[in-house]
Amino acid sequence: MNLTQSSTIYRLLEQQVEQNPQSLALQSLDGRSVSYQDLLEQIKYVITTLNSLGIGCRKRVVLVLPNGLEMAIALLAVSSGATSIPLNPAYQAPEFDYYLADLKPQLIIVQSGIESPVRDVARTKGIQILELVPTPNLGKTIFQLSGDNNYLEALAPTQVAQPEDIALILHTSGTTSPPKIVPLTQENICTSVDYVCRSLKLSKSDRCLNFMPLFHIGGLVDLLLAPLAVGGSVVCTSSFSRANFFEWLEQFQPTWFQGVPTMLYELLELDATEKQIVNNSPLRLIRSVAAALPDTARNNLAAVFNVPIIETYGMTEAAPLITSSALPPGIHKPGSVGKSLGTQIAILDEADQILPSGEIGEIVLQGKNIIPGYENNPQANAKSFTQGWFRTGDRGYLDEEGYLFLTGRLKEMINRGGEKITPWEIDQVLLAHPGVSQAVSFPIPHRSLGEDVAAVVVLKNNVELSQGELIKFAQTRLADFKLPKKILFLADIPKNAIGKTQRLKLSEQLGLTLKTTSTTIRPSTATFVPPTGETELLLTKIWSAVLGIQQIGIRDNFFDLGGHSLLAILLFAQIEKETGKKLPLASLFQAPTIEELGRLLRDQEWSPHWTSLVPIRPGGSRRPFFCVHGAGGHVLNYYSLSRYLSPEQPFYGLQAQGLDGKHPVHDNFQDLAAHYVKEMREFQPEGPYFFGGYCGGGKIAFEMAQQLQAQGQEVGLLALFNSYNLPKAPPAKSFVDQLSTRVKSLLKDIEYHRRNLSLLKPKDKLTFLRERAKWGQRRLQTRIRAKSEMLPLISLHELHDRIMTDYIPQPYPGRLTIFQTRKLNASDHDSHVGWEGLAAKGMEVHEIPAYFRGILVEPFVKSLAEQLEACLERTEEQKQSYGHY
Repeated sequence: MNLTQSSTIYRLLEQQVEQNPQSLALQSLDGRSVSYQDLLEQIKYVITTLNSLGIGCRKRVVLVLPNGLEMAIALLAVSSGATSIPLNPAYQAPEFDYYLADLKPQLIIVQSGIESPVRDVARTKGIQILELVPTPNLGKTIFQLSGDNNYLEALAPTQVAQPEDIALILHTSGTTSPPKIVPLTQENICTSVDYVCRSLKLSKSDRCLNFMPLFHIGGLVDLLLAPLAVGGSVVCTSSFSRANFFEWLEQFQPTWFQGVPTMLYELLELDATEKQIVNNSPLRLIRSVAAALPDTARNNLAAVFNVPIIETYGMTEAAPLITSSALPPGIHKPGSVGKSLGTQIAILDEADQILPSGEIGEIVLQGKNIIPGYENNPQANAKSFTQGWFRTGDRGYLDEEGYLFLTGRLKEMINRGGEKITPWEIDQVLLAHPGVSQAVSFPIPHRSLGEDVAAVVVLKNNVELSQGELIKFAQTRLADFKLPKKILFLADIPKNAIGKTQRLKLSEQLGLTLKTTSTTIRPSTATFVPPTGETELLLTKIWSAVLGIQQIGIRDNFFDLGGHSLLAILLFAQIEKETGKKLPLASLFQAPTIEELGRLLRDQEWSPHWTSLVPIRPGGSRRPFFCVHGAGGHVLNYYSLSRYLSPEQPFYGLQAQGLDGKHPVHDNFQDLAAHYVKEMREFQPEGPYFFGGYCGGGKIAFEMAQQLQAQGQEVGLLALFNSYNLPKAPPAKSFVDQLSTRVKSLLKDIEYHRRNLSLLKPKDKLTFLRERAKWGQRRLQTRIRAKSEMLPLISLHELHDRIMTDYIPQPYPGRLTIFQTRKLNASDHDSHVGWEGLAAKGMEVHEIPAYFRGILVEPFVKSLAEQLEACLERTEEQKQSYGHY
């Protein structure tokens, strides 16, 4: 098929209906499938519904929908008959307010039952809202569109867009100005679709596994239209999840997928089962987009999956594909992003003269995929277009064979793992704080994301403000991925000789660069990087002694090296002894490497800010899950659990006061729970709340739920992990009784480990046995070597044990969700013993395929994460369906 003859989205899809009407077009995770015929009928329904409201070509429709089958179809449909504007559902009210004011849409489509700030913002602006109502039980109908009353009658004739009409509007980023409006025509998009299909040699036998967000240009062009334009199919998921990825690979048998480097890094190491799934899959390529993929990671990924890795260069203004590396037997040149598929590329010098091959300058473009100009922005157009060329703002060179090499960026846009962030937007939010006088955000290097967000701030006279307080202020105005991860408070913002702040040089000026031999930051799987500076050398020596490992790189992760809570105590005690600086244990979540800890220690203005709320994995668009500490008071043992949950699931720990040796310890159980409720509500003011706790922490979580209910707040999920509610055992009367109890406990622990070993495959058995042996040895060494440091924590542990055991739970009006491991023998207590009858709405019990000592330990914690993930998703969906929020 000649795709160049199909210059509208509707015509691309209509051609497939003419040739393959009953072929599979789209699939969903819940088993629904849509043929090309059914897809076109659903698209016609949407277009005629919009037409009946007076909305057709050149009219704008904003889509605020979660990823999935419905969003995919709605995006295709609206783009076929009107102008679609997909927005990130994670945006906060100020962001929606800005974009709606800037774009002036005639209609907004949201999913029924899902609350979003866009609803209130739309009402204040008088913009009509349509509800997308999924209809899984109505046969071929995927969804219906509903207004304020009944379902709308689609009475108007179907009027599809023409090649010159605007199909899609997105925002791109400026540097010192607001985001620019990018209008993409039907022809722009269809031209790029042709480029994608040819670069990947797509055919009707291909199936794409799509877990990328559909509010990006690649969602529509790369992952929907390109596969469908050749008669292939697409599997629509909600988001990337390593825990689910291999299940999808096995179930749906895709031939290709694409991801940003941060996703692909997670697929570099496979267990035996995952390798078998990969070996049996029909995968023929993987596509890396949105950010540079280091050569080492690219080669490793190709070896793991035994398929070629296709790298691309693109941008929203090019709809988006500009160049692509070639499939075999085509040539791949290391460091190159490939050749053009049709876009004209030139390199300009500072005088706007075209440079010969091999010389570095600004990359400029021409072609049918390039937008004619930004909307209502003559100043930006004057800067971005010259002599018929579009300026990319990127620097690079072309070799003699036309391969493009990138060498840097002129633009100051922050590229956080493929998420393009406008610094100007973050500046405006920070400046809105009444205590802030000046604010400039800028990119800082990140070992896996490539770049992350930082900011320098000048406070007004006599104002005291912490980083945590300012970030909390910004959280209600910015999506999580835009929040600065580091804020420096300075007397003045660095400027150059003519008084101008240079964002791209701020990380270097402020000493926030990563030392690397490459222009690309290495991923977490990078090879050994030795220490260089004095601080790194000292930390390496301490880590080596504590962990018992001779060679440690400055980018090796503490937890991946076998680190745990007791070793962290010894580690930080040694650091305090050597440097005089006392770091909170939770610092390891934000700085788990020698390199990152070293920066904390070198930062003269840094001081530890104590809070019980610990951001273990703060990113993601979902409601956060909070997990309460056990008797030890720390939350380091939740690291692996958080790591296996979806990247969209924020995970926060609640650690005990007193861990730092400074703050007072709570010796009253109700006060302890009230303190955590206060910390949680300061972060998330309104429910429903999702939280839980392990062992004794489950009792604290139960009391927190009681207090939240008393405050009129809804508890969405109360999860207890191997948490008992048993009467207090009488103390041993003699030394012999105490010794007997300890011996029995030790023998039982050994039996737990033996049983857990019996559940594992041979390779995992060795890993588990080795790790358990190391853990036991280090535990003994730590207790001996760090007794003075351990005493306050041992006292804290004993205090928590006492008040947790003395606590008598009262009837609770909600529901309990319990995660328990298997019983060792028939005489063992179930972990839900003691909770029966206390929950008015019942008790849901999930068994983890492990024994007691394995619930939070690799590899069993993965099963816990999968079951917790399913509960969180189901609870979220139920709350949305019932309209609770």
